[in-house]
Amino acid sequence: MQTYGKHIIMDAWECNDRLNSVEEIEAALREAVVRSRATLVELVVHPFSPHGASGVAVIAESHIAVHTWPEERYFSLDVYTCGEKTVPEAAVEVFKARFQPKRVQIVELPRGRWPLGDRRPERRRDGKGDGDGDEEPERELVTAAA
Repeated sequence: MQTYGKHIIMDAWECNDRLNSVEEIEAALREAVVRSRATLVELVVHPFSPHGASGVAVIAESHIAVHTWPEERYFSLDVYTCGEKTVPEAAVEVFKARFQPKRVQIVELPRGRWPLGDRRPERRRDGKGDGDGDEEPERELVTAAA
């Protein structure tokens, strides 16, 4: 089934002490962009006081974002890529190698899949459906249980 992209979410615990370094986070983001075969648009890393940082690489194919809690030896990573050429799993491996977590949890989500196997309405070129007036109403958001 066609999707618009892949979204990988990783939680990582018991990491090394590089999590508080803006330089290490920026280097990891840059390497992740290259290894995932993405196209960098912009990269920002913002440090927090007294510790921690958030960084995002905006890529032509979507984004790679990381948030660190060095005091907890934890980081969260969000890699969302669209298209056929990117390899988001490679970005995940960069972060695992650089910050060496002892425990990780990874969730992969295909994005843009039509809900629950329903038939997707045909779209006109103007994006407003097939024009016969029988398009389905929007569906309610379904969230995963914690």
